[in-house]
Formats: sequence, structure tokens, C-alpha cells
Amino acid sequence: MNMVPDYFYGQSSVIPVRLVEGKVEVMVISSRKNKRWVVPKGVVEPELTPQESASKEALEEAGITGLVLRESI
Repeated sequence: MNMVPDYFYGQSSVIPVRLVEGKVEVMVISSRKNKRWVVPKGVVEPELTPQESASKEALEEAGITGLVLRESI
């Protein structure tokens, strides 16, 4: 019997970027524990859209806010 809820398999993440003087900058984020580069990600909770979930993870894991594009990559 599978004890994992169906929504657990859908994940979202965010690659934070910004425009500075017409150039795209990509924000790099390091984990506290292993000091490796990470991408904020997590499961899409049932009450959230993938974009809302990605935004939530960015705030929780990296302390960043911004606009999340509708298109996924």
C-alpha cells in the first residue's frame, strides 16, 4: 500500500533572476547545511498552484520575493 499522497509527486521550483541595466543576473543560493548551490523547490501543495508553490519555496528557502512566470521550463 502506497502511503504517500498523490500531490507529493508534483514539485515546483524557482530559478531567481533579475534585470540590472538590461542584463540578466541569476541569483545563486547556497544551503546552510552542505554549503552547496541549491534551487528552492518543494511539493505543490493541494491548495496552491505550481506558481504559488514556487513563490512560497523561494521565500521560505531563500528569503526572496518576486514575480513568478506562468510558463514553466
